[in-house]
Amino acid sequence: MNALRTSILLLMLYLIFAREITVGQFFSLWIYSFFIFGPLQELGNVINVYREAEVLLGRFERILKTPKAARPVDPVRIDELICTLFDVGREGNLNFLIIRPRSRVGGARRG
Repeated sequence: MNALRTSILLLMLYLIFAREITVGQFFSLWIYSFFIFGPLQELGNVINVYREAEVLLGRFERILKTPKAARPVDPVRIDELICTLFDVGREGNLNFLIIRPRSRVGGARRG
């Protein structure tokens, strides 16, 4: 929009120099150009916001369609939990490492 508005300004300045229009006509046309290009620019902003919302809703829908994690068939009961560590495996899976009360964090024994 700014390039088009600038080119119209240069054209009108040339027309003033060539004495085709007066300075008063130049200012009236320049003011009218704001009434034309202002709403067009806002329409472009609305279209841009709509496209951004469309992309974000697509991403949100993809997140909602992610399958739920399966529950373990035979879960292990943990009586007392001291510390839980999280690790990302080579395949990108999230692993939980549970440190039991008798083990040491950073020690050799983990159970």
